[in-house]
Amino acid sequence: MVSEVENWTLPSLQQICYEVLAEFSGYLCEVDPISDEGVLSICAKSTPFGLINIEELLSQGEVDRYIDTNEFWERLYKEKLRQDPKYLIPEREILKGEDYYRQAYLASYLKNELENRTLDDEDLERFINMCSGNLKLVSIGRFAGVNLEYLLSLFPKALHLSLKDSKVGPQAGGIIRNYIERNKYLQTLNLKSCELGDAGAGEIAQAIAKTRSLRSLDMAFNDISLAGVRTLCEAILVNNSLGIIDLSRNIWGPRELKPASNLAKQMKQAKNLIIKIV
Repeated sequence: MVSEVENWTLPSLQQICYEVLAEFSGYLCEVDPISDEGVLSICAKSTPFGLINIEELLSQGEVDRYIDTNEFWERLYKEKLRQDPKYLIPEREILKGEDYYRQAYLASYLKNELENRTLDDEDLERFINMCSGNLKLVSIGRFAGVNLEYLLSLFPKALHLSLKDSKVGPQAGGIIRNYIERNKYLQTLNLKSCELGDAGAGEIAQAIAKTRSLRSLDMAFNDISLAGVRTLCEAILVNNSLGIIDLSRNIWGPRELKPASNLAKQMKQAKNLIIKIV
């Protein structure tokens, strides 16, 4: 009689890979044989953890087949768009190219996870670290339990950063200033509704005067006085990269509307800018 040990054979590398995929995606299926469509089906049911691991296996050639990784990111994105359109961040206009679906989905997942916290601290840190090396689009709304300075430090080459509606307050101005000065790749910065006030705006003005990569800046709804907006405008005048600026919806009294409007005209005359102040 042949023992069970003698009958046992090593599973194929392919089978091991698919078992890993199933484990990470939380989706159990027959792992051998499996078609390209089957792999994409697993992808469609995966968490971002699973997708990153699947992508790594595919990109390293561990699975003996050709699957377009952009295709499964696109499928996942469009399925999520069908299920919950508000989940995805609407940033298509600033991030183009075949990598868009991967970037937009992971950035959306990160934003929603920071806001709603379904992961524990260890898994959240693990996910952030998995994304930190190549995430170009970073969107952070309201968040808790994570230090802003630490969080931004994980994305040193982000092209597009949004802290819209984060309500981080004036104390975050220095952190954002340091980030702008360190990141030589940053092109768009959305600080709408961050409650930065004049103190935060002053810090950011220092970075604006130095940056050579930033093309678009949104600082609307930030409780900035007309004096604070003038400080920002002075920095914008010495900046050679910014072309689109929104400083509107800040603290204006009736007497300040005309001076603010005149400031906008002066800025447009001084430089070729698309700028909103009033």
